[in-house]
Amino acid sequence: MVYYWIDEKNEKWATELEILSNFLNMKQDADIIHKSSIYYPRLKETKKRGRHAFIELYKKLCIDDKKTRYMDLDNFELMICRHKNFKVHIQPTKRYGDEIETMWILETETTEHSAKYMSNYEYIMTPEMPYQDKEQDKVFAISTLIENLKPNKRELIKLLGLLVEELGAEQEQGDNL
Repeated sequence: MVYYWIDEKNEKWATELEILSNFLNMKQDADIIHKSSIYYPRLKETKKRGRHAFIELYKKLCIDDKKTRYMDLDNFELMICRHKNFKVHIQPTKRYGDEIETMWILETETTEHSAKYMSNYEYIMTPEMPYQDKEQDKVFAISTLIENLKPNKRELIKLLGLLVEELGAEQEQGDNL
């Protein structure tokens, strides 16, 4: 696996990786049907199949009512239908000034499809995840990240469950000492 990230602020990269991240979240929550036997993924509730269902998914993820979030259909199809094997990571950082902002990192294998997608960007490739500032206040970083991502109630509940689980594991580990 290789990690791709942009060294300077890039709105298009951030928008596209946010869309890909939303797709992965919907896929994990089973809101999207995406099997290896079908080429075009579709929304769970749709009665359409094939390209028509894929266009419906594209519109839901990539074009919002205010026309502020947008991803090219060809790039969307390239990553979702042809490449398929990727993860998106979000890392809080202070790279662009005093305020904490998000850095989007694409984790994928180097293939013909990922190379074609990455040809649209000036990027940095690394075999390891870029590190996070150690001086950064983690609580502030998490709260800023939540504010930037605007998660829904289900995602917030999952996050709270994860934090409680982590807290329980730490307490259990402390009891064993």
